[in-house]
Formats: sequence, C-alpha cells, structure tokens
Amino acid sequence: MQSIFLLTFSVPRNDEDFISLTLNTKVSSLRAVVEVSGELWGGEQSQPLYSEVTRLLEAGHKEVVLDIGNIFFANSSGVGLLIRLHVKAEKLGVKLIIANPTPNLRKVFETMNLTQVLHIEPAVA
Repeated sequence: MQSIFLLTFSVPRNDEDFISLTLNTKVSSLRAVVEVSGELWGGEQSQPLYSEVTRLLEAGHKEVVLDIGNIFFANSSGVGLLIRLHVKAEKLGVKLIIANPTPNLRKVFETMNLTQVLHIEPAVA
C-alpha cells in the first residue's frame, strides 16, 4: 500500500448528538480500500465519502473496496449513496466492492435485493 489518509467529518444532529463518519483510505497501484466507520446518513454528512470514492474511481484503480464493517447505522439515503457509487463505478469500468457488512446491513441489502446488483463480499480480501 502506498498512501494512507484519515478523514473525520462530523455534523451536529442536535445539541448533544453528532453524526460522525470516518474514512481511512489505503491505496496501492491497482486497488484502493476505504474503511468507513460511523453512521451513513446520506446528504451533506456523506459528501466526504462520495468525494473520496469518486476520486479513487477516477484515479484508474481496477478495484475500490468499501469496508463497511464499522458502519453501525445507515438510512435509506446512505444505502442510496452506495447504489450511486456502484453505478458510477460501472460507468468507469471499475469494480466497486462493498465488503464486511454488518449482519443488519447485510439483511437490508438482501431485503432490497441489492445482493443481485452490488458486489458484496463478506470480508476484505
């Protein structure tokens, strides 16, 4: 792996709670792995994830892996973001792999039939 980046972005939800999304990117010549931690809400909160994955997709990597094993909450907008990123990857000829989903997220993907569309792997290989 050549580079490691750490990005933390927090948006206040109310006076006491914060929505936090942390990205840790590891890049090699052919593959990039983005470890995503926190809550995936979509909208402004997920813009850093969208920007980082878009940058990696456009950088010429053959695969971009999203390790979502530390996402403890995702709403429908967050799942929609993963779908938008998948579509963008397909258009660019890059394989976007959603890896290490929690059992709850795996169930969401199965219920929405997204296991037939997204490249979902049980672990980061």
